[in-house]
Amino acid sequence: MNIQNLVKQLNSLTRALGTLQVVAVQKDPNVLLKEVNRAKHLISQQLAFFVSDPAAEKDKREDSDSQLGALLIEFIKELRKAQQLYDQMIDDKKYDAEKEQFLVFQHQIKHLFWHFQGYLNYASDIDQSGEQLFVP
Repeated sequence: MNIQNLVKQLNSLTRALGTLQVVAVQKDPNVLLKEVNRAKHLISQQLAFFVSDPAAEKDKREDSDSQLGALLIEFIKELRKAQQLYDQMIDDKKYDAEKEQFLVFQHQIKHLFWHFQGYLNYASDIDQSGEQLFVP
């Protein structure tokens, strides 16, 4: 696994999350949850690689233009939109467990972003549009 593979996966996930308008029309929170769980699995694989593999240090340095950081920001924004859609779709107590899973995943994404932040040339969690991505 390397930076290029991670960029490819994040692009794919961002596109998938960007299609959630269709899911919202279907009013099926389980479809959204399935997509989020797929993203969670891929992201956790990547995080494990970057935390544990000494070879990842070279990949970290290769991302000098912060392509990965920019992608993470877009991914996080799509997750935020997904959460808003999910909140609109879930007004029924029977979906409380699914909502909790989604929120836990979002929390993990925050930690992922902060983990990458140190070497992605991002000094803060504010993107170029001035939007603050996370409140610490």
